[in-house]
Amino acid sequence: MDLFMKYNIQVENWPSNSPDLNPIEHVWVELKRRLHQKYLGIGNPTGGPDKVKARMAEVQPEIWEKILEVYFEKLWKSMPNRVAVVIDAKGWYTRY
Repeated sequence: MDLFMKYNIQVENWPSNSPDLNPIEHVWVELKRRLHQKYLGIGNPTGGPDKVKARMAEVQPEIWEKILEVYFEKLWKSMPNRVAVVIDAKGWYTRY
């Protein structure tokens, strides 16, 4: 804080537990869920990290293509409501 004050930098009061409104976070969770559902144990093959990366690169496009556009549409359409809920909660916990 001393450095900010020294250079006259205004610091915003930001809640320490503010929700992540980025809908891509939900997409990563969905992708991971589907990967583990179809390829049980994909993160634990023998051969180490390089083998895991190679296998993931092989199967991710297949899983990605199966996430329907309606899922993405639902996420972006939820943004106005997400923002309103966060504002109402004054940056505190929300269901998002």
